Amino acid sequence: MPPGSFPEVTNITGGGKFDLLPGQWTDDTSMALCIAESIIQNSGEINPKDIQDRFYDWYQNGHLSSTGECFDIGKTTLQGMNRYQRSKNPYSGGTDEYCAGNGSIMRLAPVPIRFSFDSVRGVKESADSSRLTHGGPGAVDSCKLLSAILICFLSGTVRDKTEIFKPKDENPVYSLLRQVYDGETGLIAEVEDILPGNYSEKAPPEICGSGHSVKALEAALWAFYHTNSFRDGALKVVNLGGDADTTGAIYGQIAGSFYGASGIPTEWLEVVALREFLIWLVYGILHFNSSEDLQQNLPIPLQELNVGFKFFLDAETNYRDIHRKLLPCPRMYRNLEDFDSDKNEFISKLNSAIEELPDSLRSGAANIILGFTNRLEKARITVQRRCR
Repeated sequence: MPPGSFPEVTNITGGGKFDLLPGQWTDDTSMALCIAESIIQNSGEINPKDIQDRFYDWYQNGHLSSTGECFDIGKTTLQGMNRYQRSKNPYSGGTDEYCAGNGSIMRLAPVPIRFSFDSVRGVKESADSSRLTHGGPGAVDSCKLLSAILICFLSGTVRDKTEIFKPKDENPVYSLLRQVYDGETGLIAEVEDILPGNYSEKAPPEICGSGHSVKALEAALWAFYHTNSFRDGALKVVNLGGDADTTGAIYGQIAGSFYGASGIPTEWLEVVALREFLIWLVYGILHFNSSEDLQQNLPIPLQELNVGFKFFLDAETNYRDIHRKLLPCPRMYRNLEDFDSDKNEFISKLNSAIEELPDSLRSGAANIILGFTNRLEKARITVQRRCR
C-alpha cells in the first residue's frame, strides 16, 4: 500500500494482513532468531547448514514464529531454502541480479552483534549470511553495507550519527569496508551510492518501502537521517507503506544499534511477544563476542541461559500440539471444553517448570508464559467462533 492510502501509523499496533497482536513479529524476525539461536548453539560460530535447517524448521513447524506457524515467506527465500534441501549446499541463494530482494538484509543483526569487535570478519560473515538465500549482488552488498554501519555503532567507533552520512573519503563506514576489501569498498555502485545518499534532498515517492534490498536499506537510512529518536524514525519508515515490516526491521537494526534498548519506547517494549526470550538470545550471542568487558558484565551466565532456552523449546513443542488442533484435521477442536482443558494443562505445566529454574530466569520465564497465554486467548476466540 502506498503512503496516504492507509491511516497514519502513530503507535505500535496489531492487525494487518495476518491479524497479528501488537508486538508479534513476522518472517523478518523469525529468521533473525533462527540465526541467533544457531550462533549460540554452535558456540559462537557460523554454521550455515545449521542455520538453513533452523530456517526450514520455522517454515515447516513454526519454530520461533510469534504465532506458532510460518504465515508468510518470501518467494526468493523459499527458493533458496528448497535448493538447499535438494543439494545440501547451504549457500543456495540465486546469484543473478533478480535475487536482490530484502529477505536477507531484514534478518542480519545477529551476525554483526556477534562480530561487533571483530569487524573484518563481521562484514564477511554478513555477506555470506545473505548467500544462504539471496546471492544477487544487490542483496549481498546491502548486507555488507548494513553490517558495517551496525558494527560502527555497536563497537562504539561511531557515536555521532552524522558521521555515517559524511562524504566517502571521511566516512567511517567506508573506512571499515576498505579494510575488509583491500582498499576498495567491495560494493556495487548501486549500493555504494546510498551512503552518504543526499538524504536532505530526497523524499517519497523516490524513497519507498520497497521489496528490493537496496531501496529498502535506502528507506531505512532516510528515516534514520531525518529523525532523532527510535520512535520517530520507526513511524516515519513504516508510514512509507509497501513492505513496511521489512523496512521497519532494517530501520530497527540501525536505530537499535545507535540508540540502544533504552531508546526504544517503554510501552513498545512491554508488548513485544516473548520479549524476555529475545533478550536471552542477545545475551547468549554476547557471551561469544570477543569483547571481554561485554562478557564479564552480562547478567545471566551462559549455562543458565541454556536452561532457559530448553524451557522455551519445551514450551514451544507443547504449544505446537495445541496449535495443530486449531487447524482443519481429524483431531481439530470441536468444542471449547477440550481446548480449555489443553490450554489449562499447558499453562499449569509451564508454571510448575518455573519452580525448577534458576532465580535469574524466573521473571523471564513468566514473560514467556504470558506470550504463549496471549496466543492461546486469541486462539480461543477462533475455536469459539468455529463451535457456534
